[in-house]
Amino acid sequence: MNKAIWKFALVAAASLCSLASVAAERPSTENSIVAQATDEASADASSFRGIQLGMTEAQLSQALDHSFALKSQIPTPEALGVRTDGGPNVLDAGPGSLFIMKDQQLCGTVAFQNGRAERLDLDQCFFDIEGLMALQDFAQQLVDSYGLENGMEARSELRSQGSAQFEFVWYVGVKQAAAERFTASASAWDGKLNLKVERVPQVKFN
Repeated sequence: MNKAIWKFALVAAASLCSLASVAAERPSTENSIVAQATDEASADASSFRGIQLGMTEAQLSQALDHSFALKSQIPTPEALGVRTDGGPNVLDAGPGSLFIMKDQQLCGTVAFQNGRAERLDLDQCFFDIEGLMALQDFAQQLVDSYGLENGMEARSELRSQGSAQFEFVWYVGVKQAAAERFTASASAWDGKLNLKVERVPQVKFN
């Protein structure tokens, strides 16, 4: 084989190796792009002990703090009493929702729309808050932790329960970057805190 042919063969072989290398790297590159796009889409979403709005049930189960579990059915809470018709003494989460449990304690619920978390309803046991905590302090910590641009506004109204009347107070704030509404409240009976997080509906004007 003369020198010209030998040189051409070496160049061709090098080109083939280069093409093979590019082809082998392309799926990894494409996967990285997809992963990056996914990360960017959820970059502004608030995280609550690992879970976020927009997650699927599988993603929630994987991301949720290991001390909690998602359940579709739980034993009926004592406050609701025991069934007297002989049926199973259980409480169903209902269509499109799941309970968040910590051992035997109900700490919240997740509501889904189109297979993704649309609303989180989180009780104070979800945040490991023991005893009583002032609602105003809870709201301020939410503002500081999640960067609610305009803080949280206090609202109140007079409510009735039987013959008793009481003033119900709650705080509302919006995280503009993630289009999320935060509503913090406390039970009028035992003072236990609750946080509801949901999507803010987006309106197209043009």
